[in-house]
Amino acid sequence: MITCNIGDMLMRWSDDQLPSNFHRVRNPLPHEYQGPRYSLAFFCQANKDVEILGPQRKYPPISAEDYLQQRIQANFAKG
Repeated sequence: MITCNIGDMLMRWSDDQLPSNFHRVRNPLPHEYQGPRYSLAFFCQANKDVEILGPQRKYPPISAEDYLQQRIQANFAKG
């Protein structure tokens, strides 16, 4: 099985056609265990000066750097 997790930037870039997912991991219950699992992570990020603009222009254009900064601020904002 191959799983591809889509991130928030690609979701915006695709005008929500490729939905991002909430990352979660849990240990399998004893009856669910199927042996060892292997994972290979590959992360790809747009260059910071790339304009993120979807094909239908659902969202206003933003640079990859500015979008990433917005997401970091939203994730770590005190509230």
